[in-house]
Amino acid sequence: MGLIFLNRHKKYQFGVWEINESLIDICEGYKDNIFDKLKNNKRKLEYVCKRLLLKEFENNLKISYNKYGAPILNNNKCISISHSNSLVAIIISNNKVGIDIEKISKKPLRIANKFISENDNISMDTHDYCLAWSAKEA
Repeated sequence: MGLIFLNRHKKYQFGVWEINESLIDICEGYKDNIFDKLKNNKRKLEYVCKRLLLKEFENNLKISYNKYGAPILNNNKCISISHSNSLVAIIISNNKVGIDIEKISKKPLRIANKFISENDNISMDTHDYCLAWSAKEA
């Protein structure tokens, strides 16, 4: 499917890519040292689709990673990347930004004590726990 959403504003832009392609169909031109180190085909697909989505923003954008594994763009703008199931999301801004994309599931209910405090005003349902998890991830 590829690009399913792209939104451009003066201060930021973000997009979402749906991964429906096979690794064989899309990896040509994206194999590099990082790609070769990835063992899992799902991670390889995410790696390539991040770069395909980035090309939708601007053709010359390149991602590298700092010593902590955080992504860095070659144009000195801030970037945040998220992936979940078959989706990849990227936001780029002049300011620090965060993005998270999650499939609504029961997982946050099982680990709520790790990310929700007594001070958080969150109802105990799957939707609200997933929303809280996503907000804190971003």
